[in-house]
Amino acid sequence: MLTYDLYVDDEHIESATLEQPLRWCFGHGRMLQRFEDLLAGKDADDTFDFVIPAAEAYGPYRTDGLVSLDKKMFEEDGRFDAEQYAVGATIHLRSADGAVFQARISKVDDSVVEVDLNHRLAGKNLHFTGRIIDVRPATDDELAALTQCGCGGGCHGGCGGQGCNAEGGCCGC
Repeated sequence: MLTYDLYVDDEHIESATLEQPLRWCFGHGRMLQRFEDLLAGKDADDTFDFVIPAAEAYGPYRTDGLVSLDKKMFEEDGRFDAEQYAVGATIHLRSADGAVFQARISKVDDSVVEVDLNHRLAGKNLHFTGRIIDVRPATDDELAALTQCGCGGGCHGGCGGQGCNAEGGCCGC
């Protein structure tokens, strides 16, 4: 359990506070590997200040991650909801094989909605500062919860064996 502040290009992006700390089971693939590597061996009350290069975080920003989709795909009953599908909105899409993933709308015109499939922090170096609050072994219940997805089903069953996505939800549910 820890607190942190995350900066990208000297801009404060997000925090975990004493009132709402980051809690996770170390070593189970829920956090960036480099983040865990840099925290390995830290104890309660230790502080940290490190940068994770983009290549070891969410990778480079890829222009082939910009995809233009027919605006009609977003219509319901022949109507396009401009508020729901505004530039900057995060939406969920489903691939042909059923996997669910997030995208951000980057452009809307008369016939096309352009979506950005890159992670919002792709191409960014991540600067973390913070303090370790507590380090302890995971309970049996916490370890059992690692096999559950955000959709409430087990990754091994209800999701067709596809596993969990980076946001903790099931892929393909």
